[in-house]
Amino acid sequence: MATTESTEPPLNDVNIVRLAQRKQPTNNHQESNVSMPPFLLSFHSHKPLLSYLYSRATSPSPSSAVCEYVISLLSFISLSPETPSVSSLLSSLLSSYTQIFPALPRDSNSLKTINFFNTLLMHVPLDDLESVIDSIASNLSGVITVDDAQLFDLFPQCFELIRNAEEKCGDYVNFVVDKILDSKWSKGVLLKMLLVLASKGLNKREVIEGIVWFFGSELVKQDSSLGKEVMGLVKSDLRAFNHFTVAVLLSVSRVRRFSESSIAILKTACLTAYRDYKFTKECKWIPDDIKEEYLKRVKVVEKSVLRAVNESNYGREHMVPSILQFGFILLESVRELKLQRALQF
Repeated sequence: MATTESTEPPLNDVNIVRLAQRKQPTNNHQESNVSMPPFLLSFHSHKPLLSYLYSRATSPSPSSAVCEYVISLLSFISLSPETPSVSSLLSSLLSSYTQIFPALPRDSNSLKTINFFNTLLMHVPLDDLESVIDSIASNLSGVITVDDAQLFDLFPQCFELIRNAEEKCGDYVNFVVDKILDSKWSKGVLLKMLLVLASKGLNKREVIEGIVWFFGSELVKQDSSLGKEVMGLVKSDLRAFNHFTVAVLLSVSRVRRFSESSIAILKTACLTAYRDYKFTKECKWIPDDIKEEYLKRVKVVEKSVLRAVNESNYGREHMVPSILQFGFILLESVRELKLQRALQF
């Protein structure tokens, strides 16, 4: 019995575009008789299909040539995205597109293509999503204007899918966000890109903290509402305490009106973690696994503070006065705790 692969002739890029155009509805009613070309269901089709993409990227008019081809492929992929061979093709196509993107014009065609990819990201395997993010993040030096950051539109949904897959994947997302913020580019471009990410659905906390962390206290001095926003976000979820939060609070504390509240949040987070751990450690009836969780929490707080302090040596010297103030407050708190214990006995 002959297989589909042996009986179905291969399609070139022109055939695929024409076939996709014929499949498009001509009125408000969708065609019901749309089917996937058998050639696209074969794993063996991936290599020639991707070669057409690279060929079109070097054409005299790469913007329209690449867009019409990728959109055509995605329109067929969307018919059966959960089929293993089709899902694999989607991953390879997305990866290849991010690789050729730096050489393409950034215009409405590229934006339309990226938006189509966004609708299918849920069908890309987790490992492949991370590879795509790594590919985009590896070219941060090429981001000069906001248009250069069009691929960043993929980040919000990628981050959400990765976080929902496994809780521990949140560390990977934080790593990528840190890498973006640590890159050397103009403050204006970074601010615009962060705001674009916020409008596209990236976690609001990350965006606002990112802006303050990068720009320091000067931006909060100019716009006090941003400082209030930071305070509210941090207070709303102290469980998200990390070195990023510590650095942001130390930066904001340089503004007089937020100095006391910022340091108070840091003090509460540290002392609460240690008090809770001490309480659970001394309680005989609390299970060991719960005690271990509180110990981990103390270590997270400790590492977060130390990392923020250490990183103040690298372009964040404005945090040094706040670090000293925070250090003296912690010492005073320890002294008070020791005095309370002494009085108990």
